[in-house]
Amino acid sequence: MTHWEIVMKEQVQEKHLPTLMKQLKETQSDFTISKEETEAASKIVAKNHQKTMLESEQFIVIVSKEAAPYAEIIYKMTGQTWDEETAKFVTRRLNQTKTAYFQENTTIFTCVKADKNDKMNGVLLLEKFSTRLEIEKLQTITEPGFISVTGFTNEWNQALPYSDNGAMNVQYALRQGMGAKTTLIFGTPIITSEY
Repeated sequence: MTHWEIVMKEQVQEKHLPTLMKQLKETQSDFTISKEETEAASKIVAKNHQKTMLESEQFIVIVSKEAAPYAEIIYKMTGQTWDEETAKFVTRRLNQTKTAYFQENTTIFTCVKADKNDKMNGVLLLEKFSTRLEIEKLQTITEPGFISVTGFTNEWNQALPYSDNGAMNVQYALRQGMGAKTTLIFGTPIITSEY
């Protein structure tokens, strides 16, 4: 694994933002807070790069100037290594954050990226994922050196609407790059990082 990412996001009423920002400043004093303004939205980012097991941890609050009175709060945690100690830390931190800042039914997005520096049979690997998780393939995109699948598995409770009356909760992609490098990205319910 070369990268992992966990994201929680939720829509909140804009009138609750001052209380939320006060709570963030009081409980996350080691975070650096910055603000960006565009024509469409205000964006507040509270970021911490000091966690020993994480690459970064951040809260992002986006206030749309067009969709008031709602805003979106996003919590994002990323890292490059995963082991038992990291898993315990991440589980504890996610539970603390969810309890403090989010509602019970918040959608949690996960994404894992792995690179292999030699030729591997990517199609076979994707088929093993699909079979093991009993994924119903809803959409497959195949291009030279690239495969992307959107699907649904009963292995996870969360899902997003898909098409007129369906749901999806998994995406995975395989890119065979220049030379011998192959990249696999797996996301639930969607891929949240670049591929």
